[in-house]
Amino acid sequence: MGGIGKTTIAAAIFKEFSPKFSMLRRKKVFIVLDDVHTSELLETLLGVGLDYLGFGSKVIVTTRNKHVLHGRVIEDHIHEVKEMNFENSLKLFNLNAFNELHPPKDQFWDLSMIAVQYASGIPLALKVLGSFLRSKTYNEWESALAKLKAIPNGDIQQEMGHKIVNEESIKNPGGRSRLWKSEEVRDILKNDKGTDAIETIFLDMTQDTDLCISSQAFRKMPNLR
Repeated sequence: MGGIGKTTIAAAIFKEFSPKFSMLRRKKVFIVLDDVHTSELLETLLGVGLDYLGFGSKVIVTTRNKHVLHGRVIEDHIHEVKEMNFENSLKLFNLNAFNELHPPKDQFWDLSMIAVQYASGIPLALKVLGSFLRSKTYNEWESALAKLKAIPNGDIQQEMGHKIVNEESIKNPGGRSRLWKSEEVRDILKNDKGTDAIETIFLDMTQDTDLCISSQAFRKMPNLR
């Protein structure tokens, strides 16, 4: 499941333990492979065996498909990240929506409960939704949550995130905080349509090999991270 926290956990483990490892062949190494989609990709990245790694080496693999690990990882070494319980979900949502652990005891209390239920314990969904609703009015909260009610089950953090971001500026992609559609990104970069609203851009350059980007294309995007 996307957004459940696999990458966050892997990054924290890597940061904690990587200084103890070397990246040289036949040495003790620490490798993190994030979001591996297929068994073929895992084999390409790691090879058929791990004999080339030094004694004591560690490899962490994150994936949404448990079957990718079968035959390569001891079953007891597979850790499935569970959804957050309601109490912790509410705290994470509140930190992003109100900058505190508990929602205010006013009209936003009931709406906060509804929002947390929609996020289904997915950390990224809780962060995205909380950040979006922050500083919004009561009516804006109601409107946003009513639209989220129509989102079907599935990769909730992506569906929720995309829907929320699109609502930031329906007709003008340059007015959104995040851009991921190739045609919109290409148009903004090629035609100098960037704005200070844009914080994140995703563009797969393996699919857009003919796009030439000038350094000037980013001059209107001071908040790009």
